[in-house]
Amino acid sequence: MPELIYDGPFSESARSTKPRFLEGKQEVDASAARKAVAQFLGVRPELIWPTGEENGKVPSYNFETKQHDASVTATVSKQGGVVWQVIGSRAVDHAELTAKEGVDAAKKLLERRGYTNMRESYYLVENNILTVNFAYMQDSVVCYPDLVKISVALDDGTLQSFDASGYLSSHIARELKEPAVTADAARTKVPQDVSILGEGLTIIPTAGKNEVECYEFECQDKNEQRYLIYVNAQTGQQEKIFILLQDDRGTLTV
Repeated sequence: MPELIYDGPFSESARSTKPRFLEGKQEVDASAARKAVAQFLGVRPELIWPTGEENGKVPSYNFETKQHDASVTATVSKQGGVVWQVIGSRAVDHAELTAKEGVDAAKKLLERRGYTNMRESYYLVENNILTVNFAYMQDSVVCYPDLVKISVALDDGTLQSFDASGYLSSHIARELKEPAVTADAARTKVPQDVSILGEGLTIIPTAGKNEVECYEFECQDKNEQRYLIYVNAQTGQQEKIFILLQDDRGTLTV
């Protein structure tokens, strides 16, 4: 099924690993977690009430509050006290912002919450809510496993939902290898009947829960069908190909 890039099997692979971002962090109590939610959402702690705990891969505290007369749930990791999931229930009945303005609003929301050096990928608009994935950038390399998904309401640009499970699972300071394959050599693995629109170095997760450094080529054929082609920067072999599906709602991949 069409999905936002890295919203499918790649993100599932990341979520199945132990959360590396939380390693070495101290555990927090429910009171500290409540304050973390208050700071994240910009509300007073007394307006947030606990709704339970969960003990899955990321043991967490659950909370609920109200914003815009709608319920908002938040999940905070016990280790480190990181707010890693927020789900809002407000219905957005109209759009005042363009998609570009929505992406800009989402990026500012992330930066205010400490997520810097993030690059947006593709977006999707549904029911006047824009959802976009951001990936961490290290030394100009896009680290797709370090994924944060954020949704904003297009009537006022406020936070609608937030999911940093990929970031929790994967984010570390990586020791990036110098590519053994040049960009010119990697380009030869791109079919000759497509045009290259853009390129860059990326880290992508593999089915075996590892990571591989690749050249990412955004391409287009004579019928204006667009693709993402990933070529291993160490071996020069193709690793992955995505088909990009574009319409007035945004861009999805298969």
